[in-house]
Amino acid sequence: MADVVQGMLRDVCVVFASEHQELLEDVERRDDQVDFLEREIKLFLARLGRDAMGSDLSRKEIGLISVIGNLENIGDIIDKNLMELGRKKLYQGRHFSEAGWAEIQDFHALVSKNFERTIAAFASSDRTLAQDVLDQRPLIRQRERDLRELHLRRLRAGLAESIETSEIHLDILTNLKRISSHVSALAISILEEV
Repeated sequence: MADVVQGMLRDVCVVFASEHQELLEDVERRDDQVDFLEREIKLFLARLGRDAMGSDLSRKEIGLISVIGNLENIGDIIDKNLMELGRKKLYQGRHFSEAGWAEIQDFHALVSKNFERTIAAFASSDRTLAQDVLDQRPLIRQRERDLRELHLRRLRAGLAESIETSEIHLDILTNLKRISSHVSALAISILEEV
């Protein structure tokens, strides 16, 4: 499930950089796969029952439910929000300013790296790595604020590309920040339950 969501997140920038509607639709289809996996994992855990799981897995059950829930939420943000913004950009024929696009890519890379680190922490039960991800929260919040300010400066300067993509640009930042919040919740689950 994490691999599918990672692939979806990785393809976000490709969708925004191109006019590749097929990839956009493929990302949306992958969210259906994520939804299916979430449901099946929950049903599997429920069918096991506490006695069959043993004490170790039983303690992890709540953490696992939280992990799959956060993965599903990240998939939904990508599908329902970011891909909708990608579709809007594509259909309206809009183009980001060079500086604005570079900033979006950098912020996306920062969020993606933390997501990858969180999945690695989950796979290896590495509590230190999970804590490192949580320690990044203030940096990510500050970076998002800084990027909004840089975008506003371009708007004040009257940069046409920034004006025409402003809504999309700011919504991408908002949604990447929302994904980052779910990444933090994943890290917390690792520290508390898994």
